Amino acid sequence: NSYLILDESDDVYEELWKTMMSLAMQGVELNALSLKEIANRVLENFIAKMNREIVAENHFVLSDTDRKHIQRAEQLLNDALMSDFPGIETIARKIGISPTKLKNDFRSMHNTTLYQYFSARQMRAAHELLLKRTHTIKELASLFGYENASKFSAKFQKEMNSLPSQVSKDEPNFSLA
Repeated sequence: NSYLILDESDDVYEELWKTMMSLAMQGVELNALSLKEIANRVLENFIAKMNREIVAENHFVLSDTDRKHIQRAEQLLNDALMSDFPGIETIARKIGISPTKLKNDFRSMHNTTLYQYFSARQMRAAHELLLKRTHTIKELASLFGYENASKFSAKFQKEMNSLPSQVSKDEPNFSLA
């Protein structure tokens, strides 16, 4: 359950740590209330992160076998990113479970549908390729199985909150290649 660990790179924790150390150096007895308040803020941040990242009440109800099926479905979806959505029936058949069980367990674990998961992953991959500036938008649309660039752009904008043309212009290219 590594997703329950606080992100140590988050500036809020660095600032809290510095404040706690400064107060402790001045004297724990003098600053006990302030130190307790900071500890409570850390706990509040942890609980908020936990609430954001535990995707559904049924998340812990899934068996190890069910989780392995979902991981296999994730892998099949990731393997198909450069093509059309493979379909729930196809994925279920390859995994060896019913389409209904696949849909229910996947939603229980990810709080989203298989298609929404696939589409989000596809657009993140497209974003990465746009940053590399190795493909045109039209080429990416074709690469990801869209019949035209306008449909791809509309989906990209819905998923990423910006047009593909804005990504390649607005973000610097940090590639060392």
